Amino acid sequence: MNVDTMDERSPGRCAQRHRSGPTLHTVRIAHVAAAAMLAGVLIAARPVAGQDAASKDLPEGPGRTVLLSACTACHDLKEVTKFRGFYTKDEWRDIVVTMVKYGAIVKDEDVPVLVDYLFKNFGKKDAPPPSSP
Repeated sequence: MNVDTMDERSPGRCAQRHRSGPTLHTVRIAHVAAAAMLAGVLIAARPVAGQDAASKDLPEGPGRTVLLSACTACHDLKEVTKFRGFYTKDEWRDIVVTMVKYGAIVKDEDVPVLVDYLFKNFGKKDAPPPSSP
C-alpha cells in the first residue's frame, strides 16, 4: 500500500503516522510534565525560610526528631509553636492522629512520644490530667 496515495482518513495512514514516533506535541507535553514534576520536587525539598533557626529553638527531647521529620514535611514550625499553651494532651493526641490520617508519616510507636513532647513543651499547663489512652 502506497502511503502517498492514501486518503487522510484512511486507517493505514493513521497507523503509519503513529509508527513513525512521537509527535512534536507529545514531546512538548512530556517536557512540560517533567518540568512541573521537577519543580514540585524542588519546592517540596527546599528548607522553609528560617526553619533551621526555629528548629534550634525547639526544646530537646525524644519527640523533637519526630516533630522535625513528620510535622515539618508539610508545616512550618510556626504552625506548631503558635499553639503553645493552647491544647491539652488529649487535644494534641487528636491532632497527631488526624495528621497521620491525612498522611503524616509517624510510626505507631512514635505517636505517644510525639504527643508527650508536644504536651510537655507546648501544652496547656493548667489542664486537667489527661485521660488514659
